Amino acid sequence: MAYYWVSWLSVVYFIFFGLEQHKINQLIKVILLFNIIFIHFQIEFGYFVGTLPYTYSFFLLWMFIFKYRFRIKHWISLICIMLAYTGLRYILITSPIWLFLNTYLLIHLVLMLMVIFIERNLITKLLLYTTSLLTGEIMFAYHVRVIGWDIILGEPMFFVALYISMLLIIIFHQLIHHYKRSKIFG
Repeated sequence: MAYYWVSWLSVVYFIFFGLEQHKINQLIKVILLFNIIFIHFQIEFGYFVGTLPYTYSFFLLWMFIFKYRFRIKHWISLICIMLAYTGLRYILITSPIWLFLNTYLLIHLVLMLMVIFIERNLITKLLLYTTSLLTGEIMFAYHVRVIGWDIILGEPMFFVALYISMLLIIIFHQLIHHYKRSKIFG
């Protein structure tokens, strides 16, 4: 149920407060609506089972990255964030901290801070963040497959944490941008 609430709140946010100057705003709204509709459809490829929104989001983001023409700095950041996601998922399997904190909250908070401090451009931040999380989820599923666990790629809680952290990245970026343009402090 939390997935649907966060998804609709994300749609409302992008309709009223979204990235007005970017063409990608319409695409984000359409993808959010498709994710709401298709979240419970699962696709099996090889040893993995993934939701339909995870699958097309993964391929769309990688197409955007190749079209966007990342620099070496961005590729290194992408790999670091992806490995950090996979490593944090491993640590939280063995650590009892998940008894006190939500694992998705802790992972996404750490990775969100990494992305905020690594990159200045908002679109690059969002591309780095979402692509590294989607790819890191595949890496994690592959590695825990060795010990016999089956993980569904793109569960609703994964998307809830992804949506909330993406909205927080956008809001933080807009606040910093507004702060820099403010005449009171400038």
